[in-house]
This record gives sequence, structure tokens and C-alpha cells, in this order.
Amino acid sequence: MRDDEMVSAYLEHTRHLAHKVVHGADPYGTALCVMGATLDVFTTYEHAGDVYGLWGALTDWVELKPDEEALAVGHMVSAAREWLALDHEDDDAVRGYLVRWHDFVGYDANVVG
Repeated sequence: MRDDEMVSAYLEHTRHLAHKVVHGADPYGTALCVMGATLDVFTTYEHAGDVYGLWGALTDWVELKPDEEALAVGHMVSAAREWLALDHEDDDAVRGYLVRWHDFVGYDANVVG
């Protein structure tokens, strides 16, 4: 599979997973799946590290502060909704999304400008 085909397949898969985060019964478990899927494109998708870091921070929130699980899951749902609304072909939009969310979760985004 060519790199561009791999990235396209990844983006389609993450849209499906984001939909499951929003509408499914297990947002946390699905967020872990986003992280797993992202590992497959670390060398082919320029934003993979930041996507992984974002969803890692959101899932860590649940793991490290279980008393805040409902709040963390609410933010997972919001991040997933925004991911679904993104034009993934618009690099500036993707970078903006990642910077906003990384700033929110306190993760130092490695987003290149």
C-alpha cells in the first residue's frame, strides 16, 4: 500500500472511531483504539505523533484521575466531534485542532508550522 493510500485509510478509520467515541458505549476503549491505529502511520502521516499524544493525554486523564472520568470522557467526545468536522486535507485546520487540544490537555504539541 502506498503512503498516501495508507494515510487515507487511516483517516477513514479514525473518522469511524471518532463516530464510535461520540455515539458508542465505550468512548475510553475506542480512544485507545485511535491510539493503536495511529501507531500504524507514525512514519507516513505527519500529524501522527500529535494525534497519538492527544488521545494518550485524554485516556491518561481517565487512568490517572478516575474520579474525573466523566469529565475526561466528555472532552473525548468533544475532541472526536471536532475531528469528524475537520477537513483533513486542510493542513492548517488539522494543525489548529491539534494545537488547541494539546494546549487544553496540557500536552506540549510537537506541531510543526
